[in-house]
Amino acid sequence: MSASSSLFLFLSFLIFPFAETRAQKGNLYSFEKKIALPGDGGYDYLLLDQASHRLYVSHGTTVHVIDVDSDSLIGTITGMEGNHGIAVVPKVKKGFISDGKSNSVLVFDINDFSTLKTIPLSGKKPDAIIYDKFSDRVFAFNGSSNNASVIDPVTLTEIATIGLEGAPEFAVADGMGKIYNNIEDKNIMDVIDVKSMKVTRSYPLSPCGGPTG
Repeated sequence: MSASSSLFLFLSFLIFPFAETRAQKGNLYSFEKKIALPGDGGYDYLLLDQASHRLYVSHGTTVHVIDVDSDSLIGTITGMEGNHGIAVVPKVKKGFISDGKSNSVLVFDINDFSTLKTIPLSGKKPDAIIYDKFSDRVFAFNGSSNNASVIDPVTLTEIATIGLEGAPEFAVADGMGKIYNNIEDKNIMDVIDVKSMKVTRSYPLSPCGGPTG
């Protein structure tokens, strides 16, 4: 994903249900404020954990954690060479960050943000990373090896890889056994079945050029 020199957090009135009434009275989305973060590195993925009211921001070689109730910085996760995505697994109280430059995933404690482990991957340049509740697995999408690494959030190991049809970008899980993943260099979307751990369908996205989100 593309980086920028500064972060603008556009907070809509739809982020949490208690703000829905305010949204109905005005514009659907409106600019509210900016939250300043330290450091000069570029930005990549954001993850909003609505259960904990925390926003995780990938920033160069760090991930910042923001409390969205107070709009304050409450934690910084360091020790990476070039991070991209963030996934959290509340049931094991762990978070996972893809580190593209070191071909690994950093595991952190979601309570105190301390580093627990670095998981080496067989894939190259992990980018997007998600947690799929249906399979209870973490999936890291490797942009330079055309595959996805499957991680067990309990044993904290890579347990499988899934071959893809090109260089993957952002992915989402539907919670019912399917993951949809953009293949940026082929302008297609792969559909992964998490039971078989295989791509079962691909959809052309033409005239899209380089699908990302």
